[in-house]
Amino acid sequence: MVALWPVVLAVFIGAALSFQPVINNVSAGILNSALAAATISLLTSAILVFSVLLMRGEAIRLDKILDLPWWVLLGGLAGAIFVSGGLILVPRIGVTSFFVCVIAGQLVGAVIADYIGAFGLVSRDLSISKLVGVFMAFLAVLFVRFG
Repeated sequence: MVALWPVVLAVFIGAALSFQPVINNVSAGILNSALAAATISLLTSAILVFSVLLMRGEAIRLDKILDLPWWVLLGGLAGAIFVSGGLILVPRIGVTSFFVCVIAGQLVGAVIADYIGAFGLVSRDLSISKLVGVFMAFLAVLFVRFG
């Protein structure tokens, strides 16, 4: 039997994430700076993750940091782009349009990452159902944004 809780948790995370650009835009208005709001948001994330790391008794192996592949920095860069992009785009296109576009882009990236086995993933075949799903996401972009 397939466990349902991971799907429910992922949906909950997605719902919570949908408030981030809205909250960050309120911060930007109060601080009169989108960059300051992005900094506060990302700093809060870093403090939370670091706190959990310490509570779990884990240590950052400083001697291993230089062993990391260069592309691991892309994860942090993607987070900063998401936060900053939300600050710029949500006031212009709205939260729903922003997220439907983000999701469509994520699906394209995910299909490519699966297909090429990016970053050490196991390569996965393309299927008609995957391609139709991605196509439907782009239809959602058109309906939400222009419908």
